[in-house]
Amino acid sequence: TWLRIEDMIGVDLPQPVVLVTGAFDLLHAPHMRLLFAAREKAGYNGTVIVAMNSDESVRQRKGANRPIMSFAERAAVMNYMPVDFVIEFTEESDLKTLADIAKINCQIAGPEYFNKVTSAAVPVVCIREGGPHTTDIIERCQRKVKK
Repeated sequence: TWLRIEDMIGVDLPQPVVLVTGAFDLLHAPHMRLLFAAREKAGYNGTVIVAMNSDESVRQRKGANRPIMSFAERAAVMNYMPVDFVIEFTEESDLKTLADIAKINCQIAGPEYFNKVTSAAVPVVCIREGGPHTTDIIERCQRKVKK
């Protein structure tokens, strides 16, 4: 199951509240590093929120052939990760709204966000390890199929 941003209005979340954002299409090791880093930062008494791009948002950003997995499939996979809430969003401005409503303390992001401000406009903690993105993995699969 997943929620919409407005479902968080009035919910008193255990602090700290840590945010992770992304499409999470074809969950892979760098995704898992983000999720487990968020849980470590929140501790087991805090809250981890995953704001996941809607299918429409993924198509707008990644092209007509994406996402590979529907939002419902991606949310189902996320149920097995160390997160408390999965929130669907479409517009980048939605992340600032979510950050304000949920009283988010920080966002965990990959190394590509070092010294950058994210759409949620909260402090960003970057993990050091990068890795392939989903697009890289898809391209690798396409090259292998062509051989």
